[in-house]
Parts: sequence; C-alpha cells; structure tokens
Amino acid sequence: MFLRRGSPLPCAYKTALAVIIVSINGILASRSATSHSVGALLAQDAEIPLPDQHFDVTVTEGGEETVYSLNLTGGVLHTRGTTAKPGPCELDSKTEIAVTCHVTSADWYATYGGSIYGETKSQEELCASDFNVTITITKYNASDEPAGITVHVEEIRDPLGLEVRTVLKDYAFVVATTPPFAELSIFGGNKNLADEVKKAFEERISNAAKNEMKTALQDKYSGYIKSQINIEN
Repeated sequence: MFLRRGSPLPCAYKTALAVIIVSINGILASRSATSHSVGALLAQDAEIPLPDQHFDVTVTEGGEETVYSLNLTGGVLHTRGTTAKPGPCELDSKTEIAVTCHVTSADWYATYGGSIYGETKSQEELCASDFNVTITITKYNASDEPAGITVHVEEIRDPLGLEVRTVLKDYAFVVATTPPFAELSIFGGNKNLADEVKKAFEERISNAAKNEMKTALQDKYSGYIKSQINIEN
C-alpha cells in the first residue's frame, strides 16, 4: 500500500534499529555469496502490516468541547524509502561465513488510511472525512548518526539454526496528512479548529506510532528477515 505524501510535520519519536542475524545456511556456498544475498535482501521492502488505530481527541473552541473520533486502518511499514540505499557489506574473517551489512532506515515510512468524524456533532455533521497519513523515519535530533540498521550474518554449528535479534537506537519521524486537515470538509473551512484538531491528532499518533513501529522493527522485521533465509544441513 502506497499513499502519496504531503508536507511533513515534525513529530518527536525515539528509535533507530540494529538487527543482528546469526545463521548457518547450506545454500550460502561462499562468503561473497553471503554478502551479496544479505545485501539484496535488505534492499527489499518488507511491507510489514501494522494494526489499526482508533482514538478520540477533544478540542475546545468558544467555550464548547468537541470530541472527534479518528480511525487509522490498512497500516503498512515500508522498509525501503525513496532515497535510502543499502550500505556496504563487510566480510569478517573470524569464521568461514560472516558478513555485516549497514543500511540506513532514514526515509523508511508507515502509511495509513484515515477517517475522522465529530462524535459530539449534530447528525448532519457526523459524516466522516477521509485522509491519508505518512509517518517517515528521520535522524534523531540529538544524534549525529543517521537512523539505520546493522545486519550481521554468521555461521554457527551448534545448535544448527537461525537467530535474529534487534537492538533499538534513537530516531525521529515526521507526520504528513493528505489532504491537510484544514481542507477536510468536517471542519467547514474553520482553519483554527482544524489546526487544533491536527495538533491533538499528532500528539496521539506520536504515541501510537511509537509503540506499533517499535514492535514492527523489533519483532516483525526480524521475522521477515528470518523467513527469507533458508537453512539446510
């Protein structure tokens, strides 16, 4: 699922990724083949599904509180951005098959289809407005290092198998919605109201995205990598 991006809106988030893979694989006949295979794997988009998000935000305008309900569905975490490319793979001489690859995760992004309606509005104003959301990973402001992953593949003999571990570092992300909230019909051209709802939405999606993207990078991406490497005696 790919949704067109809009103008990015800064939103704080911590985490970048280091993935360590340890494996023995009868198919990987040489160290150079291992390097090429892992590099090619990391160049692919894993397209990891993300759970739906449902939450309310409350804003006050003219002394009146209004509750808006938001639904985010069809979420996908894309592990290949528009500009990021796999970095170099380095051979390790400690074992016959051992390679470490470095890949930046800057420009990886999650997409959702969104809808919003006024929970406390009149019946005529309950019709939902639809929008798209893109959440893009970028460098964490406090770090000089770009967001990225390190993948290590190494032959082990006892026990025979594949182990995948993830270690999280700091990164940030930006949130973009299309169309902008100010253009959604539910706000009737009231830009101030749209801006207040957008601000509340960004605060909520920051926490929601932080948890779900962290889980995806820790567990689901590891599982994706593991599923792509065959193990044979």
